[in-house]
Amino acid sequence: MSNLDIDQLVADIRKRYDELTSSDYNERIIESFKMHAASLAKWYNEPMDYPEISDIDFPESVYIAYAVCHPECSAREFVVDGGPQQCRHCGASLFRTEVAQYKFIKKCNTVEPDEYTTRD
Repeated sequence: MSNLDIDQLVADIRKRYDELTSSDYNERIIESFKMHAASLAKWYNEPMDYPEISDIDFPESVYIAYAVCHPECSAREFVVDGGPQQCRHCGASLFRTEVAQYKFIKKCNTVEPDEYTTRD
């Protein structure tokens, strides 16, 4: 994957955008495509401008799916069934293989950073 030419990738993105805008895709899909491209422009340099959230009501249980990505990526992860199922490694759509129900256990209100939110 590291041998990809950035100019070719940008050209392929432009080609796909032209395909989307010249067909019957709705505006929501086109806007999502543009937002994904804008997110890449801020890769690992996003502002920390997230809203404050309080009074969250979690469900008693949730369905979790084990999902896999395409062979060229090979990522595997757990995702909330019915929620966004986009690979955190490459951005492609994940394929759900198994689904199980999990029950929530109330825990203290802490959030630990992970490799996707930690900055050096």
